[in-house]
Amino acid sequence: MGCKPSWGCIMSSKFVWRYLLLLLGVWGCGTGISAPDAAPDLETKLQVTLDSDTLDYALDDVPLVASIYWVSSVDVPDVCLLPEAQGLLDDLCPDPFLLSGEWVANSITLEPDVTRFEIGLDALPPFNVVVGDVNGRAAYAAVVVFSDADNDGFLNLDVGVQRGKGRSEGKEGEEDWDNEMQWVSDRLVASSFYHLREPQTRLMHVEGDYQLDGNFLPAMNCDTPPTGFSLLKNLTKNDSGELNDCQITTLDEDIPLFPLGETEEEQFMCLNGWTDWGPPPGCDPETDEWLAEDKEKEPMDYTHAICVGDDLLVLPFDESASCGEFQVFGLAGCWSGITCEDNEWDCRAAPPADWPCP
Repeated sequence: MGCKPSWGCIMSSKFVWRYLLLLLGVWGCGTGISAPDAAPDLETKLQVTLDSDTLDYALDDVPLVASIYWVSSVDVPDVCLLPEAQGLLDDLCPDPFLLSGEWVANSITLEPDVTRFEIGLDALPPFNVVVGDVNGRAAYAAVVVFSDADNDGFLNLDVGVQRGKGRSEGKEGEEDWDNEMQWVSDRLVASSFYHLREPQTRLMHVEGDYQLDGNFLPAMNCDTPPTGFSLLKNLTKNDSGELNDCQITTLDEDIPLFPLGETEEEQFMCLNGWTDWGPPPGCDPETDEWLAEDKEKEPMDYTHAICVGDDLLVLPFDESASCGEFQVFGLAGCWSGITCEDNEWDCRAAPPADWPCP
């Protein structure tokens, strides 16, 4: 973080920021910003297969859309990756092996009973999903199927607004609110690649000498991929539950889809959470000055705090402890993150009187 908002505004601003990010995401996809380079010589139809029950989790009476979805790794809060936090924050932290979407490419509408379809690939991946350097670069995509609840043609897993048809007068002059704006969320129903440790088929584009077992969405025990587009398949696991060796195949091979359900939906919704980080009230005089401007600030309630260490705690935003919704307070640190070379505040020698850890 590069700024220091008052704690009083954090609770209200987290929803405002989420809504603004949602609007920016929809705007970026809808206007063609960062549009992928056209590939006039590329006229490939990807062959996608699925079982008859793969789409059982789809929403009723909602358009069913299939898309090529360029992906990236998820953004996990720093505290979730600390060794001392393992086992303490499982219900609050996102799964670091899930995938996050970056760009929806071509889309088509499907019938609910479909078991096979084609989707066109006619463009290179957009620059914002390509990872690597001058020696080698790569980008990965999944074929996904989702219920398009907001009917905008794009996969939006965060809760968004769907505008209704307007009010109408009901019986005895009562207003019919069914047509008012509604808060809705698309539902991801199936995907060829959604988790690094689950069976998968990735659409892959490689340039140069790129190592597939690197830091970006690593794939282990693979052959050297060819330049250009290909498929990376890991379809089976061994007795230990680990993925077997992968196969690199051509684009004319079938791409199987894997069904998703309520558990996966909750995991993906966790990626849309809001976390915040800073010193606790009473720790840093400069921050306390900001706090003094919030005349309605209530005393800190550490009832549901989780101590990660003597000088670090996680506090859910509310009693429900929703996944991805929490504050992180540290007695020492920097606004840019939990770990830094020169602390911007340090009250470990004299913690606030209400500090609950150790």
